[in-house]
Amino acid sequence: MENLITILEKVPDPRQAWKIKYKLSDILLICLLAVTCNANSALEIHDFALARTQWLQKFLPLENGIPSRLTFARVLQLLSAKTFAIFFTQIMSAVEATSKGRVVALDGKALASTYHKEGRKGLVYMIGAWCSENKLSLAQVKTHDKSNEITAIPEFLDLLDLKDAIVTMDAMGC
Repeated sequence: MENLITILEKVPDPRQAWKIKYKLSDILLICLLAVTCNANSALEIHDFALARTQWLQKFLPLENGIPSRLTFARVLQLLSAKTFAIFFTQIMSAVEATSKGRVVALDGKALASTYHKEGRKGLVYMIGAWCSENKLSLAQVKTHDKSNEITAIPEFLDLLDLKDAIVTMDAMGC
């Protein structure tokens, strides 16, 4: 948990300094834990935290208690998805690095229902890394517009620590 908190403490805080009552890293950790347990909204994240307050206090000081659902919602709205994706990739790399001889599969996908009715114009492509040893997604990155996974793979590989890993790709990636 310590590595996770250390990484989250490096996420830039988009809030106005004079309005801050809760540490950003505490809010983000609670959000990550809640979403891992199937929370899908700020209200569900808040309910998760309230139900597990004693457990959370074992590793988070929570001097001001549990943030409100509105605080969770505001922070999630203010946070840059691109910035958080970088830190989330670091978190997943730290988790993933605990497995020796792991297999990491890279694959690109076109997201369903992201194109216009006139054809496949505007289709959103993502590339993801899956660690079979830990059974978790290490990272996902949207490819550049008018591109596909071929151009995103080198950039994507730079984000991950894949030393001693077996990396697989489909024919497009090769």
